[in-house]
Amino acid sequence: MNTNIPYQIQTGYSFARSGLSCLLSGLLLLLVVFQTSLASGFGDNLIFHGFASQGYFYSTENNYPVLHSKNGNAEFNEVALNVHSLPTERIRIGIQLLARDLGDDGNNAVYVDWAYGDFRWRDYLGFKFGKVKFPHGLYNYSRDIDMARTHILLPESVYTDNWRDFTLAMEGMSLYGNSYFSQLGEFEYEFFGGSLNIPNPNSAYWIDSYTAYNYGTLSWFGARDSDSTTTVEYISDEIRGESIRMPWVYGGGLFWNTPIPGLKVSATAFAGRYEINHRGSFVRVATPTDTTQQRTTNYGFLISGWHSYYEAKTFSAEYTLSNLTIAGEYSSFYQETDNNTVGGYYGQITYQLNKRFSASTYYSEYYNNLFDKDGSDLDDSGLNDYFRWQKELCISGRCDISDNWLFKLEIHDINGAALVKRIHNEGSFENPDVIEKDWMLLVAKTTFHF
Repeated sequence: MNTNIPYQIQTGYSFARSGLSCLLSGLLLLLVVFQTSLASGFGDNLIFHGFASQGYFYSTENNYPVLHSKNGNAEFNEVALNVHSLPTERIRIGIQLLARDLGDDGNNAVYVDWAYGDFRWRDYLGFKFGKVKFPHGLYNYSRDIDMARTHILLPESVYTDNWRDFTLAMEGMSLYGNSYFSQLGEFEYEFFGGSLNIPNPNSAYWIDSYTAYNYGTLSWFGARDSDSTTTVEYISDEIRGESIRMPWVYGGGLFWNTPIPGLKVSATAFAGRYEINHRGSFVRVATPTDTTQQRTTNYGFLISGWHSYYEAKTFSAEYTLSNLTIAGEYSSFYQETDNNTVGGYYGQITYQLNKRFSASTYYSEYYNNLFDKDGSDLDDSGLNDYFRWQKELCISGRCDISDNWLFKLEIHDINGAALVKRIHNEGSFENPDVIEKDWMLLVAKTTFHF
């Protein structure tokens, strides 16, 4: 069966799509506006930060994490400006505008990454309102801050980029605080609740899900067809997300800075619901024995009200001794729709050689079914067992060229393809062997920040 699955889908965004030049001009304008109109009200407490980065992917075999990475792909950049104000001792206000491009995700559309008002009543109790980043593992708060770590890509076993839309920030409220006990160390907490906005229903995780659904429907429908005078095929014609709603999400995190100097452990969890409308279609192609191929019938369908409950749990530990940091995390993610739990774990070591150079390595294992790690239940699906796992060893190096400019380079040695998108690898729906079991990924990135 020849299936023509579209590889990129153009959709509208809730914010205007713009290029980097327009974005930078807008950010400069914001700086001028804030400095001239707000400085008098906030005085010296108005703080600006920002960054711009450019990266590059090269994969030896599978296209990952973006399309055409086997030929090298530079669709990997971020630009952001954030502004903080401390109008009083207990009140903090902040906003960050972000534009990012990761293959066909983001495409440099400008959106509000986070924006909040923060009232800290006491050390043990504070409140945040707005679009707030929420706790997920150790590093979700700093996920977009390239300057905060040595490696480029966070371990996909816990910080899967496919799920960024519903693991980063929510619109609502959070309660947080910390308390210190001389014998037990310091305890920090944050609990939150609200809803999520997905500006682009055709990005990352979502478009891959629609494609798999459309292909499954196509295969099922085609299997029911029979015609002795013609060869009949069904070809995917269109896949498009209409809308995504996440009406509620809630969760929290507990962080313990233990009495052992440098040792921190944590547990975080969140749960939510998403509701999806998406559209798909395929055409019936008939090839009579004595004529050329003809499209005879178009089949379209609208999947309305597709919904799922989901929940995630993460357990983490980090130990810092002088210039050495050792960290490890385990995470699981359950979805009600397919009654499946995915997740994995990683261990990481980072060493700061001197002021300018640092190195890091981690080993990560991810499984798209934690109850079938070896792929034994894939025997009747036509998929290879290594579609169940993705195991990778990453080695990273970072050079701070100056106080405001850094460069990173890392290599991933990967076994398995659980996170490889079939939509990015032409022909893999018809022949899963197109996707290789053992492969390597090279990533480079440079960032300017202030």
